[in-house]
Amino acid sequence: MTGTTVPVIDIAAWTGSPAQKHAIARDFGEALEKTGFAAIVGHGVPEPLVLETYRTVKDFFAMPLGEKMRSAPPEPAKTRGYLAVGVESVAATLDDDRPADLCEALVFRSLLREAGQPDGIGNIYPEQPANLRRQVRDYFWALQGLAARLNQIAAVALDLPDDYFEPYY
Repeated sequence: MTGTTVPVIDIAAWTGSPAQKHAIARDFGEALEKTGFAAIVGHGVPEPLVLETYRTVKDFFAMPLGEKMRSAPPEPAKTRGYLAVGVESVAATLDDDRPADLCEALVFRSLLREAGQPDGIGNIYPEQPANLRRQVRDYFWALQGLAARLNQIAAVALDLPDDYFEPYY
């Protein structure tokens, strides 16, 4: 796709008139049909929230390994908590024996599912930085709201009712 640009879709007016919603949905649908991608602006996720969440998570990863390991999951599954360098391996999922990935991760399950989990298998929130839990939760809910709007826009782009996808999320 040499020379193709990613369309920029401004969704700020999604709460506006039916004509504005239709125009946004049309542009969104065209972008995905023709390019396969779209950059979304006017999404309503506050930039200070994004920047503070990023800074807080960077602060976590800057801590000594021993401190980060306090947030590692007790079970061998890698679905939550801190995952140290060498724990994850994309190659292993493909039955390849190459070395593990050289990355570390801090993994959280969807907060929509967290409440229904029995004690001991929900998210693992590090104690430090002290504001990490709040930042992750605030950021999740902001992105959850954005995902709901994008589902509405996608539904209208497909000539479906804007709440069509709600039962599936």
